[in-house]
Amino acid sequence: MCGIIGRFHPKTPNPPHPIHPQKIAHRGPDETHILEYPSLTMITHRLSIVSRDDGRQPIDDPRSDWVVSMNGEIYNYKVLSREATANGYPPQNPSDTATIASLLCFLSLDQVLKRMRGMFALALFHKPSQTLYLIRDRMGVKPLYWNLRDGQISWSSELSGLPTQGLKVNPIAASQFLLFEYVPAPLTILEQTYKLRPGFLIKFSGSQSKEEQWYHPPQISDETHRDIVPWEKSFSFSLQSALGLRIPDDLPTVIQLSGGLDSSLIAALLPKPQESLAYTLSIEEAGISESHKANIVAKHIGIPLKTISFHRKEFLNTAHDALNHLSEPLADSSVLPYWILMKQMRDDGIRCVISGDGADESLGGYPTYGALLWANRIRPFQSYLSSFLSRFPRTTKPLSRRNMAKRMVEGLHKNWWKQQLLWMGAWNPKELIHGNQEDIWNSSRFWAEHAQGNPLSRALYFDQRTYLAEGVLQKVDRISMAFGIEIRSPFMDDRFVELMATLPQNCKRPSKKIIRNMLKKNNMPRSIFNQSKQGFGAPLGAWISDLHFSKDQVSLLSPYLSPDVLHKAINDHKEGYVDNRRKIWSAYCLGLWLENRKYDT
Repeated sequence: MCGIIGRFHPKTPNPPHPIHPQKIAHRGPDETHILEYPSLTMITHRLSIVSRDDGRQPIDDPRSDWVVSMNGEIYNYKVLSREATANGYPPQNPSDTATIASLLCFLSLDQVLKRMRGMFALALFHKPSQTLYLIRDRMGVKPLYWNLRDGQISWSSELSGLPTQGLKVNPIAASQFLLFEYVPAPLTILEQTYKLRPGFLIKFSGSQSKEEQWYHPPQISDETHRDIVPWEKSFSFSLQSALGLRIPDDLPTVIQLSGGLDSSLIAALLPKPQESLAYTLSIEEAGISESHKANIVAKHIGIPLKTISFHRKEFLNTAHDALNHLSEPLADSSVLPYWILMKQMRDDGIRCVISGDGADESLGGYPTYGALLWANRIRPFQSYLSSFLSRFPRTTKPLSRRNMAKRMVEGLHKNWWKQQLLWMGAWNPKELIHGNQEDIWNSSRFWAEHAQGNPLSRALYFDQRTYLAEGVLQKVDRISMAFGIEIRSPFMDDRFVELMATLPQNCKRPSKKIIRNMLKKNNMPRSIFNQSKQGFGAPLGAWISDLHFSKDQVSLLSPYLSPDVLHKAINDHKEGYVDNRRKIWSAYCLGLWLENRKYDT
C-alpha cells in the first residue's frame, strides 16, 4: 500500500506547477522513491506489506519500456509472478508492482488488468510512445485524483498532493457534498480537478487525453424463489477464498470486529482465530455501542479481543483532528470512531487489518432496500405522511425506525435513483442555493443509466458505484492511511462481488439472509445472527449539540447554503421534532473544510 504522486509535462521543458508529495507522505511511512525523466516525475511513498524488504517502486519492466507506480495490493501476484517468469520476464524484485511491470512485457494492458485480483490505483508510463495511463480498480477501493493545468498532467492518491493553488471551489460539487455527504466521481470539491471513476482509466499522450471504462461491473440478478442451499455453499467457498488471499504472510492476522453481521462472519471464517487478534470500538453512549456483541462473537470463536473506547469528551477534538486531515471533505460520521480505532492500532504497531466493509451494497443490508417495495405505493400520500410523522418527536438513537420513516417520506421522488441518493444523503435539493440545477445529478446519472433489472437490482448496482465507492471506501482509505494502516475486505474481492451479483434476491432479502443463515450454521448465538442493523457512526443525535459554527464557517457556506436555512435546521433539531443531525453534520464538515482552505491559501 502506498501514496503515489507524479506529473507529466510533455510539451514544456520545465514543470509549470509544483506537486506536493510531502502532503501524502503519511500514506507510506516506510520509504520514499523518486523517479525522474526530463518530462516525467513519479514518486511513491511506500507502506511495505508485500515484499517488505525489497519492494522498491516506481519500477521499470525488464525491457525498460514501462514504468509502474501502484497504490494497493494484488493478492494473486505470486501466481502472476510465476507466469511472468515462465515467459522469460522474471520480476525485478519480489513485489506485486514489479510483477505488473513484467507482465506488460508480453501482455497487453487490458490482459494485465483482467489478470489482476486486488485493489489498486496505477500510474503507468510507456516510454516508447510517451504515453501515461492512470487507472482505478474495479470497485473503487483505491482513489486517484488528477488535474491538467498548462500542459502538465498531475496525479495523486489524495487531493492535497495536486497543484491546486488558485483553483476555486466547485459550487456543483459543494452542493453534491451537502446532498450526498461525499462528492461523486469524476468531480472533486475543486474546479478543474477530478478523480477517476471505479473501473476507469485515462490515457494521456502528448496533448490528447482519452477516458475509457476498462471494467464493466456485473448487473445484479433479479431472480427470486430459488433454493438457497447451493448458493450458500458457493458463497461460503468464495468468501473463504477471498479471505485466504487477504491474510498477510508475514504479519499477524488482525480483524476489525464491530459485532455486526458482516465482521462476525469474517471472524467466524478465520482459519486460526486463537492466533489472531480482534479490535472493537465501544462508544460510551447509552444504546449506541455494539461492543457487547463483539465480545459475544470473540468468546464464541476464541479470538483475543481488544476494546477501544470513544467518549463524548473526545468528540470535538476528534472531529477537528479527523476532518482537518481530509483533503476532500467526507460527512460519514463513522470517520470519527474510525479515527480513534486506527490511531490506537497504529500505536499498537498494527499495519494490516481485515474488515467486513462492502457487504451491504451487494446483499441488500440497508433499510432503504426494504423501503423500495413501498415507495411507489405511498408516494401519492407523501404530504399527508410527512404531516403525520411530524407529530412524533425524533430520537437520538441511530437508525431508529421513527427517524428513518421521516427520512424515507421526505426523500420520496418519482425518479428512482434520485430517490436512492436522497434516502442515503443529508440535505434536500430545495434547501440548497444550487439545488435546482440539474448538473448536481450528472455524476450519478451515468451509473443510473447503466443499471438494469427490478428496483432492488438497480439500487444495489447504483449504490455500489456511488455510495460505496465514493463514500464508504474513501472514508476507509483516508482514515486508515492517515495512520499507515492497510485495510483488506474480502467482500470487496472482485470475483466474490461478481458471485454476489448472481445470487437470487431471496438470498439477500430480508437483510442479508444468506449471512444470517451462515452465522446460524456456525452456531453463533441468536443475538448475533438475529440482530438488526445499527451502524458504526458517531452518536450524532446525542452529541451534535456540542458543535458550534464560527461566523467564518457560516459565511463560507453561504454561496451554497443560506445562513437562514442552516440556522433553521439547527433550531428545528434543538426543538426535538426534526432529526437534522446529518444536515448539521454535513454543513459543519464542509464549513470546517472551507475555513481551513481559506487560511491555507
